[in-house]
Amino acid sequence: MDKRYYDSGGLFAPRVKVENSPDFRGNIELSEELCAYIKRKSELGEDVKINIAVWTKHGRIGKYLSAQITQGWGDTNEREFTSDDSIPF
Repeated sequence: MDKRYYDSGGLFAPRVKVENSPDFRGNIELSEELCAYIKRKSELGEDVKINIAVWTKHGRIGKYLSAQITQGWGDTNEREFTSDDSIPF
């Protein structure tokens, strides 16, 4: 089974580096909940604050950066439950 980690990503050094290459590049995968937070803030005309925490790790292809993405500080209790949401306990 493929285990997916939402609201996270990885940054890797390019295998071939030229003068204008970034030092690291990668992707992040956002959960539906974090996307809804971004959309809601945007619709309200508010700035969207996203936090990122990064760790240096070592994998099979060498050193890389692992990242976790979360809502901005102070915005963690904004989620509104709808009838389609399951109770998280």
